[in-house]
Amino acid sequence: MRIGILGDAILDIDLHSTPRANDEGAKQCFTAARPRYHAGGAANVAQILMDMGVQVTLFAAVGRDAAGEWLEEWYSTTVLVRQRVTNQCVRTYCNDTLVFRQDIDASGEPGQWLKRYPYHECLYGIPPTNVEMFDGFVFSDYAKGMLSAESGCDEVVRRIIASGVPTVVDPHIKGRSDLWAGATVATPNILEHETLGFLGTQWTTVTRGNIGVGVYQGDDALDFHRPAGAGSSHPQIVGAGDAFTAAMAKEVALGADISVAARRAMEFASAYVCRERGAPSGIAEGHNRRDDGRRLEPGRKRQVG
Repeated sequence: MRIGILGDAILDIDLHSTPRANDEGAKQCFTAARPRYHAGGAANVAQILMDMGVQVTLFAAVGRDAAGEWLEEWYSTTVLVRQRVTNQCVRTYCNDTLVFRQDIDASGEPGQWLKRYPYHECLYGIPPTNVEMFDGFVFSDYAKGMLSAESGCDEVVRRIIASGVPTVVDPHIKGRSDLWAGATVATPNILEHETLGFLGTQWTTVTRGNIGVGVYQGDDALDFHRPAGAGSSHPQIVGAGDAFTAAMAKEVALGADISVAARRAMEFASAYVCRERGAPSGIAEGHNRRDDGRRLEPGRKRQVG
């Protein structure tokens, strides 16, 4: 199976520290924060699908920096364009509780990114006539520029949707709502759905965290699935939407009934966010990702086997 992904690649950097004893009289001391690096955004969707044994082609942009080299070396099938810096999300944790988050957005001021970063160049890597080489396609919008009106993506997106290949749209609350008519399924969370409304896709699955997921055909309610142990919580929720989107993409590419696909994607996402951050998804033992807290430096290739 081969799935294409067009969207915004991000490098997630998790900084973890814990309180420690001290003899200096300070009220509180902490261990040095140890960074751990993870694929984020569209790159995370790609990683999760790869963990499931899917062959992935990621169309995205990364910077001419160490973060960009880290992401580029992590994937064996990518079509990347180089920009100045890489989109990053830095999260600081204390005792595994998120205390601070900082987004480093390569796009700069709204409307200015196109003058500096030729995001649209990677669209040239999408085959113009044989989109059917893919069994499915994902549009992963993180409002960083890849899927903006200025990127020149409209013709490419509409061509992919019109090809009949199963398509999954993962929208962003600050992203677009005017580009997705005719796509197979959209996977907004409840806030994104309340902001963007229905996007003109054949089906919509609205995720509501621990409550469950609603399934709509057009704008008509079709089904609702509640997870086992509804109402429980887990502190590690990073990547829930990416996991749901990745699982949904694989299910619709396999031709699963949409309600069944939504239930399976919900179950997968629930299990995914309860794992240790950076651990493999557990779907395909032979495609497990290593995350050993290595430093951000080039020259270290991803090991798959």
